[in-house]
Amino acid sequence: MSTLILLLVIYASFISLGLPDSMLGTAWPLMHLDINASVNTAGIVSTLVSIGTVISSILYSKYLSRARTEVITLFSIVATALALLFFSFSGSLLGLLPVAIVLGIGAGAVDASLNNYVAIHYKSNVMGFLHAFWGIGTLISPFLFGYLFSIGISWREGYFSLSFVQLSIALIVLSSFPLWKKEEKRFKLEHREIETDDLGMKYTITELFKTKGVIPAVLSFFTYSAVEQTAMLWAPTFLVWANGMNESDAATAGGMIFLGITVGRILTGLLSEKAGSSRLISIGHVLILFGILSLIILPKEYIPIYFIVFGIGLGPIYPMMVHQTPEIFGLSRSSQVLGLEMALSYISVATMPNLFGYLARLTSFSTLPFFLIAFLFLNIVTIQLKKRASYA
Repeated sequence: MSTLILLLVIYASFISLGLPDSMLGTAWPLMHLDINASVNTAGIVSTLVSIGTVISSILYSKYLSRARTEVITLFSIVATALALLFFSFSGSLLGLLPVAIVLGIGAGAVDASLNNYVAIHYKSNVMGFLHAFWGIGTLISPFLFGYLFSIGISWREGYFSLSFVQLSIALIVLSSFPLWKKEEKRFKLEHREIETDDLGMKYTITELFKTKGVIPAVLSFFTYSAVEQTAMLWAPTFLVWANGMNESDAATAGGMIFLGITVGRILTGLLSEKAGSSRLISIGHVLILFGILSLIILPKEYIPIYFIVFGIGLGPIYPMMVHQTPEIFGLSRSSQVLGLEMALSYISVATMPNLFGYLARLTSFSTLPFFLIAFLFLNIVTIQLKKRASYA
């Protein structure tokens, strides 16, 4: 029973990770007017969040060598809660910038710590459901803000309210500390060969990059995030500029990607034990390719369906790649390799959508499907190269 309760706490913590991810884009149309910032400066705030996350991901294994996972998770959620609180009081873009870095640091630590913990302590189906709860978190913020805006409540109250939701989740994590210790004792009894030091920092960055399979491993996260994040950011614009869709319908159709990802990750949780991580990743690649090619060659009236299929394809890839990290690289390397993988993922988040935006201005937004196919192909190649290494 205690294992189930702890798992629910971990799932709640991943909802807390997803909540801020969709807040900025939802609030920005009103937010930028209130703080006297130009509409395109959202990219600056988003990039600083990513920088904070990269820093936190790289340093995660050092945190783990000094503190337990639950302590890292608690302080990380508190950091994101305080960052959202400061967002709600900010009166200028300049005031948002340092807080954005703090938000990213908190998010990166939660992401890395819980992903590594679940990858080591639980089966792959738990990893699938874990990332489904992140998807639920990303869906909550837009609907909440939409409701608040409809009744005349400002974005500030939205950020203020969600900061207290984060603090509530932090209290839940704090109250669950005895469960973490109990679960750790059970895990060590079942895996007596594992030493506590095996889960902390042991290798330098140079040593890690010299380890067979690490370079394609981190590149697999980079290329996946390039596909996911570029599609999320630019899909509505692509539909307007390349397909002549009106802005309202384009926004709704683009939102189908988030819905598809959430459905895909729920299905991953249900199927991963029988299908296996490698097979689910391959199925995901096929569905992504089908969704992209459908945009090019199939009737345009079914675009929302193509995006749902595309999102379902994205669903299993990230959580299954995470779960493969200790399987391929072993427990002694897993926390550090995972930190590097997530750092490269967030570097991709910060750079690749911007790169496509620049290329689209030089060419056309109709090049989006080809950009996605190119990085999908690179993702397939890097995953295959990574699988040739085995240290577990």
